[in-house]
Amino acid sequence: MRPRRRRTGRVRTKNPEAQSPAFLLDGMLGSLAKKMRMLGMDAEFAADEDDTLIRYRSRSEGRIVLTRDARLAERLGENSWLVSGADARGEFASVLPLLRRFELSVKPLTRCLDCNAMLYEMDREEAGNMVPRYVWMTAERFMGCPRCGKCYWPGTHADRMAAEIAEMLEALGG
Repeated sequence: MRPRRRRTGRVRTKNPEAQSPAFLLDGMLGSLAKKMRMLGMDAEFAADEDDTLIRYRSRSEGRIVLTRDARLAERLGENSWLVSGADARGEFASVLPLLRRFELSVKPLTRCLDCNAMLYEMDREEAGNMVPRYVWMTAERFMGCPRCGKCYWPGTHADRMAAEIAEMLEALGG
């Protein structure tokens, strides 16, 4: 018999001693996945995966499933968290009680926002063919994704992202 999700929201992982848990977000939580990745959290997005595959990945990869699907959360039992909220900000607020239970290793802007892979520092020459000429000439730092090939640099959105990251970090600490 499968364990049932308890109202306490207790979450069980394969490695309870892990400093930073790994998450698997169902197809309804793409914006939340990006927010978590902005903080450097391991947040895989199961965009087109059915519940059977999500349950398998959760068990085999030791991931906590974040979902809006009450039935999926019930089937997964303690290894899931039912997410609420009308938008990504509300969804993040609804997972704060879960996130605060872990000693999270927060490393902002170290994961690809699209595919969750860890980013690496790129040489200017490597970034040259991937970014507009003006960006290549003015940006000092480039980060690349080894999985999807996306290139990141501090652009005009950097201040807005820094403010959003600061807001999320403050919420985590509270």
